[in-house]
Amino acid sequence: MRTCHLVVVGASLAGVRTVEALRRNGFDGELTLLGDETHLPYDRPPLSKEVLRGHVEPAATELRNAQDLHRLGVQLRLGERAEHLDLPARQLHTDRGATVGFDELVVATGSVPRTLPGADLPGAHTLRTRNDAIRLRASLTQVERPRVVVVGARFLGCEIAASCRTLGLDVTLLEPRAQLLAGYGPAISSIYAQLHRDNGVAVHCGSRAVAVVGEKRARGVLLDDGDIVLGDVVVLAIGSRPATSWLEDSGITLDDGIVCDASLRAAERVHAAGDVARWWSSRYGQLQRVEHWTNAVEQARTVARDVVTGRATHDSIPYAWSDQYGSRLQAAGTFASASIARGWRVPGPETSAIGLIGTPGSVTGVAALDATPRFLRLRALLAQTSDWAAFEAAISDLTPSHSH
Repeated sequence: MRTCHLVVVGASLAGVRTVEALRRNGFDGELTLLGDETHLPYDRPPLSKEVLRGHVEPAATELRNAQDLHRLGVQLRLGERAEHLDLPARQLHTDRGATVGFDELVVATGSVPRTLPGADLPGAHTLRTRNDAIRLRASLTQVERPRVVVVGARFLGCEIAASCRTLGLDVTLLEPRAQLLAGYGPAISSIYAQLHRDNGVAVHCGSRAVAVVGEKRARGVLLDDGDIVLGDVVVLAIGSRPATSWLEDSGITLDDGIVCDASLRAAERVHAAGDVARWWSSRYGQLQRVEHWTNAVEQARTVARDVVTGRATHDSIPYAWSDQYGSRLQAAGTFASASIARGWRVPGPETSAIGLIGTPGSVTGVAALDATPRFLRLRALLAQTSDWAAFEAAISDLTPSHSH
């Protein structure tokens, strides 16, 4: 590997795994890891679960300590935000007025939460960073038994709702779609909603939140039908957008993320990894962007191999999981363009179910709730074929009465 200076912008999971993978693959050049947070790089999944419940201290989520990164030969620049990229000059400029030159660049800046009007009121929260988790945890203890309204019932929103219920709080979960997790099939959707209701969450589907309401602090959420759902703490989990604003005049192609080829290259000697990358998937024949832990890790490996060898491509099947109330939801594949969703209850715990998601021509995604062995079989099958008949044969132990 030629000696050069490689800068990674973004000191979260994708950024840390990139520098680790570069060293494993023989990169012997100078490495700089630049991040806008002052904390050492940390893991995000525990924030909505163990950290929010108070079972784990925020500092325990660190991915690597300073000594580990020093041994890797990484120059850390924390609490410094990239503000402008001068691609022809191979330089980036930071909010500290510094200019950082590079030979190779990896952008791993992740995403930022979407918000609503009124989201700046005290008592209104998003949950993306470690400081977000600390502030939300503090807000939950400022009044006795606060009423919590969680807006958005994707993985993050459901995890926050489950954590708040575990703390014994009154929780309302709002979802604009007609069902919770509707994209994972009807069996999983219905069981998942019942799982939350059985644990004391008030689940409301079919109404869209349009604003956080309150005067001196948040007092609830205004819905599109004019109703107001009252709460002392409001948590917005309505999705995120890629953190690319600093690249808008850089010459890098932006379209719901940094547009990359199959090798995660955005430009000559510029790669992207993690939530911010929207890459060409030859497997699915489309550009796609994935906001999950496993994707960040796998893309970091691809980027490192491509930097070192110039011959790597990213072709993995996206995978995600979520743990709530002792149940595990797992999903693999792509769900965005699906038009068919089938579901089955399967032998096992009462919550066990699987789902197949796809189009008339193919299965594009599989999901399972408390059915890990079956999920692993279907996930492996997804790597081999997309044929509906093959998948239905794989679950032939189910009776027609289990189908939804």
